Amino acid sequence: MSVLLARRYRIDATTDLTLASGWLEVKRITDFDPNVNPNVEDATAYDTNGVSAGEITMMDAAPTLTFLSAIVTAVRDPGQSIILGTTGQFDVAARCGLRWYDRNGLAGRDNGSAIVLPTLKRAQTGVKNLESVTATCPVTDGTLNLGITNPGTAPTVPIILTATPSGLGVGGLLTITGSAFTGTTALTIGGVATPSRVVESDNLIVCALPAGSAGSAPIIVTNAVGASASFPYTRT
Repeated sequence: MSVLLARRYRIDATTDLTLASGWLEVKRITDFDPNVNPNVEDATAYDTNGVSAGEITMMDAAPTLTFLSAIVTAVRDPGQSIILGTTGQFDVAARCGLRWYDRNGLAGRDNGSAIVLPTLKRAQTGVKNLESVTATCPVTDGTLNLGITNPGTAPTVPIILTATPSGLGVGGLLTITGSAFTGTTALTIGGVATPSRVVESDNLIVCALPAGSAGSAPIIVTNAVGASASFPYTRT
């Protein structure tokens, strides 16, 4: 018998409120509910022949996800950080993009994206616990897209979002965040391959800076699909 498992969902977040780019997977999710609920208005009239009728006039949506708060190599999980970074903010800074879809590539209205206003609640903060965060994400700005093309159907080239800290010299440990890092085949800084690298997750790489001259040293990450765009970096 074939069944759909709850863990089939993948959830991504982005700070790009056009929902066009910058998506990072939210790791260590333990629960997810899309929570898309129609607002049904009474549309009963003479011509319904005494039978009640209704019409959907709005969508009330508030996807809710729970994840174990993860810190990898002293850096919080990049996908989680996008959601957690909305805490205590106003206006644009209080918003982020969220999308959810079947990680096996299935199409349908189970896949969606939206601009959301996360509200966070922490639990399991005792000594022996792994901290758990529940993010209730009501949709805002009139942006709710259901039935989106499943982005999990095709692999992509890596995308680099940040490289910290800046100004490192040879041997310094650099943390790179982005996406599609799984299966990295090469990582160059200023055209020189890094002497060592650890791909912590699809969104995080830690590497040692190779030898090179001070100044501009663009970073390029390559996977089986191809190379990322050159990301600017300045080294000592």
